Amino acid sequence: MHEALRVLAETQAHYRAYVEVSPQIGWVADPQGRVIEIAPLWTELVGIPGEEALDEGWTRAIHPNDLPLVLENWRNAVKSSDHRLANTRYRMRLSDGSFKWFQIRARPRRDADGNIAAWYGSMEDIQDQVIAETALRTSEERFRFASCATNDIIWDWSVDDQKTTWAGDYLNVLGYPELEEGTTQDWWVDRIHPDDAPRLIGSQDAAIAGGEEYWNDEYRFKVVSGEWIDIKSCCLIVRDDTGRYIRLVGSMLDITEQKRAQIQLVLAAHHDSLTGLPNRARYLIDIGSAIDAAKRTNRFVALILIDLNRFKILNDTLGHAVGDKVLQELAERLSNIVPEGATIARMGGDEFAVVLPNLATEVAADPIVNRLERTLTDPVAVADMSIPIALSAGIAVYPRDGREPSDLLHAADLALYSAKDRSPGTFTEFSPALRARADTRSTMLSTARAALESDRIVPFYQPKIDLRTGQVDGWEALLRIRDAEGQILSPCVIGDAFEDGDLSGLITDRMLSLVFADLAQWQAAGIDPGQIAVNVSAGDLLQVGLIDRLKVHATAHGQAISKIAIEVTENVLIGRASTEIFSMFKELQAHGVGIALDDFGTGYASLTHLLNFPVDVMKLDRSFVEQIDENDLKSTAIINAMLQMARLLEIKTVAEGVETTGQARYLQTRGCNSAQGYLFSHPIAFANVQAVLAQSTLEHWEFAALPTQRRSRGARSRAGGAKRGLII
Repeated sequence: MHEALRVLAETQAHYRAYVEVSPQIGWVADPQGRVIEIAPLWTELVGIPGEEALDEGWTRAIHPNDLPLVLENWRNAVKSSDHRLANTRYRMRLSDGSFKWFQIRARPRRDADGNIAAWYGSMEDIQDQVIAETALRTSEERFRFASCATNDIIWDWSVDDQKTTWAGDYLNVLGYPELEEGTTQDWWVDRIHPDDAPRLIGSQDAAIAGGEEYWNDEYRFKVVSGEWIDIKSCCLIVRDDTGRYIRLVGSMLDITEQKRAQIQLVLAAHHDSLTGLPNRARYLIDIGSAIDAAKRTNRFVALILIDLNRFKILNDTLGHAVGDKVLQELAERLSNIVPEGATIARMGGDEFAVVLPNLATEVAADPIVNRLERTLTDPVAVADMSIPIALSAGIAVYPRDGREPSDLLHAADLALYSAKDRSPGTFTEFSPALRARADTRSTMLSTARAALESDRIVPFYQPKIDLRTGQVDGWEALLRIRDAEGQILSPCVIGDAFEDGDLSGLITDRMLSLVFADLAQWQAAGIDPGQIAVNVSAGDLLQVGLIDRLKVHATAHGQAISKIAIEVTENVLIGRASTEIFSMFKELQAHGVGIALDDFGTGYASLTHLLNFPVDVMKLDRSFVEQIDENDLKSTAIINAMLQMARLLEIKTVAEGVETTGQARYLQTRGCNSAQGYLFSHPIAFANVQAVLAQSTLEHWEFAALPTQRRSRGARSRAGGAKRGLII
């Protein structure tokens, strides 16, 4: 007995020591489930004394939300004598007031008769496990939600299992029900487009063999309906510690619509929406490819630039809808004429380009050019209208006219410019002379810009002499350029600048400002030089606000705009803007500004235009004056007719380029009002004007200009017979 008691005491001590060091809270309950003993760790963790935890005192520490389920499970376990409580989890409040997750396990001990003698259990801290499980569950939920919210198909290929599992929207996108059970890799490969499969498998194998972490590619994939869709696949290559790949985890995204949109964007980026032809961007690609091919094969490439003449007038008069129809018809005709392989591009506006590649000779394009000239100019029928078509074109050939795309385009552009400028309605081939002319033009424009920037434009003045009185009847302000060394240059050094809309306007403004400034100085000196004529271009007349520009310059120098006259060539009377120019002339005249037609007889104005337009002065061109010969009636027929017409129209006449006394005498006797030319004075600087005005008397011109001519009676009576000469 004593030995048995000793062993029992030792066993109990052993048990208690084990319980005290165990990380779990051990407990014992009687057959009815009342706790009769609990480990000291309970008090340490929970803060409730062990004796208070006996019976059902331990339930005070259970989270209120978990307590009903815990009690129900425990009572059911006691009643049924099983140990279903083993997996019961609950939150228990600790001594600091926080809650932790615990798991309770219990097993009954039975006596010899099979009755429950006691319950033995433990409470285990599973906080970290629950946190990990919760995080995993949250991650899985997010993955599931993400899969539902996207069209992505998720796949997971296991090397060991040789099986692919699928998730995501695979049923809607691919339609294969067998994906629910997983597939082999061959199943995936068999549905890749045959043209894409070798490249795709090769790129994946290369990524795996190369130690890459990721792989992605695009390919076509057959769906359950038999159609091919565009797929983009991306995957993570999972490797073990040795670097061997063990798993591929990736996605498949249906990009069919994206591909279609990209194609449409490419088409939109490289094609003209109105005509459907390639645009300038596509032209640059095709001309580059054609020239690269020609370099390799020693072939030729022709470039034809085509431009519609007077297209802006057509748009303005008939409307843009009609203009669009004309462009569409022209595009269709070009498409029907040029051979296969050629590029037809709309370069912008009414300009088209035709690229003829792979030509055997420099003249191989000639038959096509001839067909274009014959057929493109047929009238275009729009509604009930038949619209005539006029084209100009420039032609350049690689490598003769340019070895690079930009050089060839420049050459064709120069040829087009020459065709429009000299022979509208023709097809002109490039020649080296055109480049030289372009270089000259570029130099002229640069000279004009430099003259404007450095304030080297100066007006020179040439007097107009009244042929009845010999008095100065006004002046013409003529543009001159002072070079860097101070030399005076004629306007021919910037001749092309007057055809440039922007530059010509700037030059006109500079001349107006300088002339009004000179007028202010003459006024301050008490000198009245008369009206000053200033040349303006057609572009100046078409610009909005010419009168306002005149007023700005006049006001800046305290002058009235009536102090000047404007001279324009008769060509401005022709064209779509004739109505606007008529109104401009009337408004100028209302402000006292004179209107003179310069170089009359050399342009294209009809007598009807002259009759209808408000013109004050007709200037007879020097080409008619220099032909005057009193002994040759034909030489004076035209100038006689113009003088007679001017008298009937009550328009004042001024003869230009008068250089001889014979010319002056003839013009005087035929009723010409005034003359200007070297006979009287070269164009002179502002500083010399006062001297000319001072000596502009009848006697001075008789003595200085006509010393050897016999005077008329009126002249002799006033000269007292002492001088001989012609009254002019």
